Amino acid sequence: MASHDNKIRSLYPQISRLRELSGSPCLSLGILHRGSITHTTHFGQVDIDKLRPPDDNTIYHVASLTKVVAAAAVASLVDDGVLEWDLPVRHYLPEFEHRQDDLGREHTLIDLLSNRSGIAMANVLWGQKRGEFLLDKGKIVQTACHIEAVKPFRSSFVYSQWKYALVTAIIERVTNETFGTYVGMTRTTFMRPVGDNIATPHDIDDDMKPVRVRHLNMTDDTGFAGGHAARTTVKNLLILYQSLLFTLAHESRYEGRPTNDTPFRNVKPIFSPLIGVGKVTMDDVAHCLGLYRTRLPNSLSTSSVNSLLLGPNQMPRIGLNSTGLEIFHHAGNVPGYFSSAFLIPSTMTAVVILTNALSFVDPTDLVG
Repeated sequence: MASHDNKIRSLYPQISRLRELSGSPCLSLGILHRGSITHTTHFGQVDIDKLRPPDDNTIYHVASLTKVVAAAAVASLVDDGVLEWDLPVRHYLPEFEHRQDDLGREHTLIDLLSNRSGIAMANVLWGQKRGEFLLDKGKIVQTACHIEAVKPFRSSFVYSQWKYALVTAIIERVTNETFGTYVGMTRTTFMRPVGDNIATPHDIDDDMKPVRVRHLNMTDDTGFAGGHAARTTVKNLLILYQSLLFTLAHESRYEGRPTNDTPFRNVKPIFSPLIGVGKVTMDDVAHCLGLYRTRLPNSLSTSSVNSLLLGPNQMPRIGLNSTGLEIFHHAGNVPGYFSSAFLIPSTMTAVVILTNALSFVDPTDLVG
């Protein structure tokens, strides 16, 4: 373990340089290996005008890393018999009964969580550049009912926040609680965070200097909580992934039998590839439920904006000596923050990287 720790420490200069080049005021890194939290480290300062460094308990907005929490919540409700993976969404959201296409008649929670329903991205219908919301929470499902499909049903991967808004609505209707209240995570909030240990959000100006921006109004009150509203810490994410990977290992070993040692249940479907992503085969890169799955050797930047900003062919291929290794991952970004998480079930490993600036490149992806 000491050798592992020394290897990570030897990368500190490169990690620090990547943070500086991106303009992000701070960066937090955490590593889980063989089921134990083995390393956390932090760079920079939580605010451009505060010398305070981040620590294990500094809160960041982790954006789309929230999605696997939504998938896990649905998995538990399916295990309880409250929801069904393959029951049409219209059963839970009667607003869809008027819609007579495949989306209206057949699409399910599996289709929503795997991003294979074909619903358009259509971000302009719910938010503006700084995340200002255009719709009241009560209008989200009604609006989603009228969004057209841009790809044939179950034939293509189309990433859309609307799908997780619908998942959020279903969870809230069957539990009669807000999403954040139902999942009940410690040291995690789905509202604007309060306290003095918060990584202040920043953007990067044309001179590559960080500039403070206001906290995004992405909360439990918006209807999009299950897609990208979580604010949490690097330590809490490591504990989350530790529990998730432990549950997966237990269910795989004991043929789905639940464990009382974690809050998660029925997680094997979360890690099941369901739709191919991009121009490669589904065996290479696929989307599961709230996570991407990539088989090495490959690029791990599929879910990061880096693949769009720099081009997929410009991203490094890793794992030349680890052919066939499966890595599950997701990236997140909202005004003021980048985040990335990488999970390797076979070694009970997770790597989490968080920053507090929306820069011209995603440093969390490059560090990971």
